[in-house]
Amino acid sequence: MNRFTDNHTEHHTDNNYAPPSPPDLDGWCLQGRDPEFVRSLMPVLGWFYQHYFRVKMDGWQHLRDSGRMLIVGSHNGGLAAPDMHMGLYGWADRFGCDRPLYGLMHPKVWEMSPPVATQAVRCGAIRAHPRMAIAALQADYPVLVYPGGQKMCFAPTI
Repeated sequence: MNRFTDNHTEHHTDNNYAPPSPPDLDGWCLQGRDPEFVRSLMPVLGWFYQHYFRVKMDGWQHLRDSGRMLIVGSHNGGLAAPDMHMGLYGWADRFGCDRPLYGLMHPKVWEMSPPVATQAVRCGAIRAHPRMAIAALQADYPVLVYPGGQKMCFAPTI
């Protein structure tokens, strides 16, 4: 069980501070993913994937059947991009809810919207930090990353 708790908590004195997530939902461990929760969200995420965002994902044929791999996505959906949720949905739709995929998610999500961060962790999101990527890969899990983060969120697709 990997936990990375050093230097990621801060003391806040402002009135907008949201309490921290429970330890297994703070993005610093691999134990927050809940296949039953993912399964419960599939109809809603599917509607957004197919009808609202009209996501197009390709390259599935290049993925291994099991084990660790690094999957790189194009992060170009804007500041409130649903890329992580849609990527995790695409994976679960193709491979089932029980096959884990861990997606690296920007740490600011925990500050700006703890409920969204908590939901994402339950779907397989972890903090975008080298330690978490390494932990997931060493545990033989695939990792999804959208490099560039906020710098690339409006980049055009090629």
